[in-house]
Amino acid sequence: MTILPPESPPRRRGCATRLIALLLIAFVGFAGFQAVGLAVDDLRWLRDRALAEAEALVGDQATVSDGMDGHAGSGGDGYSFSAVQPDGVSPVTWPCEGTIRIEINPEGAPEGHAELVAEAVDRINAASGFTFEIVGQSDDRDFLDRRPGPVLLGFADADEVEHLDGPIAGVGGSLYASAPGESAFTSVGGMVVLDEAAFGRRMSDATAEAIIMHELAHVLGLGHTDARGQLMRGTNTFQVDFGEGDRAGLTALREHACS
Repeated sequence: MTILPPESPPRRRGCATRLIALLLIAFVGFAGFQAVGLAVDDLRWLRDRALAEAEALVGDQATVSDGMDGHAGSGGDGYSFSAVQPDGVSPVTWPCEGTIRIEINPEGAPEGHAELVAEAVDRINAASGFTFEIVGQSDDRDFLDRRPGPVLLGFADADEVEHLDGPIAGVGGSLYASAPGESAFTSVGGMVVLDEAAFGRRMSDATAEAIIMHELAHVLGLGHTDARGQLMRGTNTFQVDFGEGDRAGLTALREHACS
């Protein structure tokens, strides 16, 4: 997803506009809660694809998709799911009961980040029916090799998290797993890592919150959509709140979790 804030002039990479894109990484878990990540080669291909598209665009209003779509054919009107259950239809998401704990690593964070994250959390909680809860800070920097536990939210650069290289403002996703003897998957952990440079430059609070909300929606289980007017659109300019399709998708996740 690309968000180009109107009050912030774009930076340029060569002759192309430098853009903010949000890249989803979905972590796949297996029985016994043994987790593996998406292949690094696949992530490099997605990054290279985004950069190639960016190089082909010129102009202050150019946008680029990060190439991360929802599961093909999943979801409904205006939304998709990041991953589906073995039935090929039902989404993978978090349990109905309890809270989804978030730990924040403040290293590299911009001034006022705590308020931005808190507001984004309040907004996605209200829209989804799930309950993210910020439980404290952490010095954990292991963004990509997650284990069951709190969602780690932090800030980094491409030297630390190579998937932030190029026009990427954030990476987010969930770790999901099935218990031994069961086929259904449940989210058990996750992460959101935000680009230090993107958040360090001048952007409105609404834009910053929208980026965080987009990534947290990936953590809940939403993928990208092609529908206009949606925060989960893969390519998006100036959208700073959930659209009708986004809200329908969040409702579908909640209904599945509580069914």
